[in-house]
Amino acid sequence: MMMLMMKIMQLMMPFSLFWVVVVVDYENVDDDEDDFQIDCKEILELDRSAISGFYEIRLRNSEKTNSEKKQVYCDMKTDGGGWTVFQNRFDGSVDFAKTKLKLYEDGFGDVNGEYWLGLRYIQELTESPTEFWYSISVTSGETAHEKYDRFELVGKTYRLSIDVQPVEKSGLANTGMVFGSLDATEFGVYDPAMNGACGGWWGFGYNCIMLNFNKGYNEAEWYYNAVKSKLNTSRMMLRRK
Repeated sequence: MMMLMMKIMQLMMPFSLFWVVVVVDYENVDDDEDDFQIDCKEILELDRSAISGFYEIRLRNSEKTNSEKKQVYCDMKTDGGGWTVFQNRFDGSVDFAKTKLKLYEDGFGDVNGEYWLGLRYIQELTESPTEFWYSISVTSGETAHEKYDRFELVGKTYRLSIDVQPVEKSGLANTGMVFGSLDATEFGVYDPAMNGACGGWWGFGYNCIMLNFNKGYNEAEWYYNAVKSKLNTSRMMLRRK
């Protein structure tokens, strides 16, 4: 009887050891590869119950470090959700008028408040076909939003590539300038000599003066029906298609 029990134990041991090795190896792979998603849309695809809030995503091709993790705010409600917010302003607590391109490239502010994600990260997130959405409100309480089916930042000058006309718009956007008017323009930094008219934004001349969400908080304006109104809030978001 004792001999029979020893034989059974000898047969079981190799399988037990093999099972432990498999479990440990699987957990290591999971920690390295699957803990972070590439954007807010993938987070929502993996968990349809995900709510709007702060998440960490993995930027696999970032120029700063390999597989860099970046904290972002995800809008999981607007237009089906899955939007990565890359600009958010609502109280003027963060200065968006920067004189050096690197600051716009690396980003500034805090995702818990006002922030600019950074051109290098926005560019990476738009490497595949991407949608764009912005929403604003002015001090009078009126609002506007536009949605575009194509959005990309191209090359070292972060040239804006966007459809000329939106696929959706509402409120003040029906009577004001469309964001698509900035198509094919390059990003420029704040220029004190120009009073920041086109600073931290795309475009030149009339267009970027009339449509610039990154001017000083008390200077950013929205023109509609020949009326000029101060911006109160702005939010810009992107979503992989």
